[in-house]
Amino acid sequence: MTIENLRFKRVMRYDLAQRKLRLFRMMWEANGGPGPTGYSAKAAVSFVPKALGFRCGPSEVRVTLLGVQLHLQRSHGGLYS
Repeated sequence: MTIENLRFKRVMRYDLAQRKLRLFRMMWEANGGPGPTGYSAKAAVSFVPKALGFRCGPSEVRVTLLGVQLHLQRSHGGLYS
C-alpha cells in the first residue's frame, strides 16, 4: 500500500447537533486513488461526552475511548476534501 497526497486539516469547532468538539482530520489516497484498486481515506479526531464506544460499518470504523473519538472512513468512488 502506498499513501499519496497526505493532507492535514485543523477543524477546532464544536458541533451542537452531534455534541462533539472536532479537532482535526487527515485525508490521503492509497494505491493510486479512487478506482478499481485504490481508495481515498479520512481519519478524524474529536472529543465526545462518552467513555466507551465502537461502531463499525462497511466503509467506516468509529472508536471512542475516554472521550476521544477516532473515526476512519474509506471511499472507493471519490476524494475527501
